[in-house]
Amino acid sequence: MLSQLHGQLQSTTAKLTELKKRASNPQTAKAKPKINKPGPFSGKPFQVESWCAHMNSYVQSESPEEALDITLSYLDAEAFFWWTAIGSKANILTWNELSENLQRIFSP
Repeated sequence: MLSQLHGQLQSTTAKLTELKKRASNPQTAKAKPKINKPGPFSGKPFQVESWCAHMNSYVQSESPEEALDITLSYLDAEAFFWWTAIGSKANILTWNELSENLQRIFSP
């Protein structure tokens, strides 16, 4: 029985080694899809929903706090003025909270 377990361990180790080799090889490693950067959001009412959806796709792999920081750098014009005057004082801590507020404020 011990020799059987030893054989299984060696087989599993060999498989893991092969998987690591494939993962580190750029030709066999699966490439992450490139997500287009969203444009800036200026506060135009008919763009808020599509912009938030695009931004959500862009930041989905980030932590909620990092997603908020990234998103804030894309606010422009009226949306930026809203953030500096009101939004930054509204205890908005995550991208989801910002998205909800942007859609509430800038939807027609």
